[in-house]
Amino acid sequence: MVPAKAQTFCLLSLCLIAGLGTAIYANSLHNAFHFDDMFFIVEKPEIRDIKDTTAIWHAHSHPARFVAFYTFALNYHWDRYDVVGYHIFNTAVHVINGLLVWGMVMLLLSTPRMRGHPLGEHARWLALLTALVFVAHPLQTQAVTYISQRFASLATLFYLLTAVLYLLGRRARAVPAAVCFIAAAVSALLGMFTKQITFTLPLTLILMEAAFLREGRTRWRTIGVIALFLLVVPGIFSFKPGILNIQHVSESHEGDPLTPRSYFFTQMPVLWTYIRLFFLPYGQNLDYDFPTFYHFFDPPVIAGFAGLTLLFVTGCWALRRHPLVGFGILWFFITISVESTFITIKNVIFEHRMYLPMAGVALAAVTALWTYTRRPWAVRTAVLIWVAALSVLTVQRNLVWRDGISLWTDVVRKSPHKSRPYTSLGIAYLQRDQPAEALDNLDTAISLNPQAYKAVGNRGLALTKLGRLDEALRDYNRALDLKPGSAITFNNRGDLYRRLGKDDLALQDYDRAISLRPAYAQAYVNRGVLYGQSGQPELALADFTRAIALNPTLYEPYNNRGIVYQQKGLFPLALADFDRALQRKADYADALYNRGNVYRDMRNIEAAMKDYAAALKIRYNYSQVYNNRGIIYGGRGRRELALEDFNKAIDYDPDYSSAYFNRSLVYMQTGDYERALADVRKARELGKDVHEVYIQQIQSLIKQRGKATDHE
Repeated sequence: MVPAKAQTFCLLSLCLIAGLGTAIYANSLHNAFHFDDMFFIVEKPEIRDIKDTTAIWHAHSHPARFVAFYTFALNYHWDRYDVVGYHIFNTAVHVINGLLVWGMVMLLLSTPRMRGHPLGEHARWLALLTALVFVAHPLQTQAVTYISQRFASLATLFYLLTAVLYLLGRRARAVPAAVCFIAAAVSALLGMFTKQITFTLPLTLILMEAAFLREGRTRWRTIGVIALFLLVVPGIFSFKPGILNIQHVSESHEGDPLTPRSYFFTQMPVLWTYIRLFFLPYGQNLDYDFPTFYHFFDPPVIAGFAGLTLLFVTGCWALRRHPLVGFGILWFFITISVESTFITIKNVIFEHRMYLPMAGVALAAVTALWTYTRRPWAVRTAVLIWVAALSVLTVQRNLVWRDGISLWTDVVRKSPHKSRPYTSLGIAYLQRDQPAEALDNLDTAISLNPQAYKAVGNRGLALTKLGRLDEALRDYNRALDLKPGSAITFNNRGDLYRRLGKDDLALQDYDRAISLRPAYAQAYVNRGVLYGQSGQPELALADFTRAIALNPTLYEPYNNRGIVYQQKGLFPLALADFDRALQRKADYADALYNRGNVYRDMRNIEAAMKDYAAALKIRYNYSQVYNNRGIIYGGRGRRELALEDFNKAIDYDPDYSSAYFNRSLVYMQTGDYERALADVRKARELGKDVHEVYIQQIQSLIKQRGKATDHE
């Protein structure tokens, strides 16, 4: 029986771990999607139907990420693109991981090797402090706040759960033990279909067996069978001998060739960067500018190798004298081995790779401090103060992840000689509709790396928004020279051609974008707009409907399809589409304006006026709304209000020919023929098709008034 006091302490510990994890990530719930989130979630059509497991299975190049992608599909099913649900899920996973770390440490301290060990009487404090460091450390933010790195945190959940279940099975009787082992195997399988870091589980179980559980030859046969079983999945689904010979171009130090040899050499200083960040978490960076090393005798390589060798030997030595310290050190080496040895990855360093190893490093650090100081009260105080400081740093780090501009501004400051951060910051400014700021950053990105096609293509978009169309076209052409298969660039160049009135070229680019990326919803939207403008409503309807099928969360295709339905006189269908557009974007002024027009056509003037007013609250300078509302006022005899609206329409758009023409009609009603004539002439000058008869009528009225004046 566990004493009541101990039970209370354990319960309070679990509450503290969960409460701390929830509290320090509360300010991340509204943080935006970032970086790979676009590829893995926002632009991933395979995750948009939780029933289509085949599509989710193929969402990645191999099925080792299926479980994580299925959780993204669940989030999409529940939340669409509302980030709050995604962040709640990630935070919950992180909290559970903290609880599992606590449970694993408690179980390790109850194993045969640790019975009677001096640390045993401090098990509850050691477990609590280790879990708190794991939960509070700001290095963990990249696997929690960065939504798509759920790959790392969820794989860690299954990794830790497998370890806990295995430890429970080893201490249980026959039937409960079998249940625990089966559950551990299921957990391991789920982990291996979440991220490949879980493939090291057999080594970790063997390490636990050797360090804490070994009691005879039979148990070694058992662990051998389990290890063999756990190796089946990577063997069947993921492991290809060629993976050890992959070569890449580094994205951590742009342009550096990466081979397994140079990648391994580079990992020597990378691993020490991770260790430094554990003890001194300053200078955290999403996108490090980390050079590649090609020679073993490069000082950072040989120094890193020597230090890591010493650390590994220390771990092996400590495994006998101080098992928890040794286990924690070797856990670090085992769990980080998939991503930090010979398998070449384009980015040589990412902080989320420390998420799983953190459990071992935290255990080793806390236990070593406890063992070598031998003053429990001092260790408790010091670690709790450290946890408090780590918590503050985590909250501050979450603020950096608030949106694209805050995140990439931080990266640019820390990696000022790297192109990708400037490109990403430029894209963030484009998404904020700040093309001038975007252009500055994209210019810098291109100066640092003239071959950065994404920077060149997005500079074309910024130039388009700034009205510098010839320069934009040159950038789009250059971007396509650099990457001929860029569907996004073809789509953007198509928009530019459409703006220039070159509809044939625009159509060719949209077709090319769709052929390169058949699930590219935005290209269907844009091609549909082109079809609508060129008098092909059926083709426009087909494209808008296809875009909606590919991405039901988009609001533009509903609005555009509603316009086509309105033009065809299908008012109920048009209203339904405008309603759907507004459900997806409540402040969508265009949809309010268009719905108002449908209500006007249906003679529901009150509803039309309500929508026009709502549109103007969102966009105060919406000239078309003022013009159409002015028409209604004029038709109701409220000429002063009509004139006021037409005046505003012209103030905000001095080239708005229809507003001049409509104002001339009101001036005609009020007898102000001179102003009516001036407006109708301006309307014709701006391209309005005005019948000569109307102009002659005004001129005749002016002459008649002149004669009447002369007569008087």
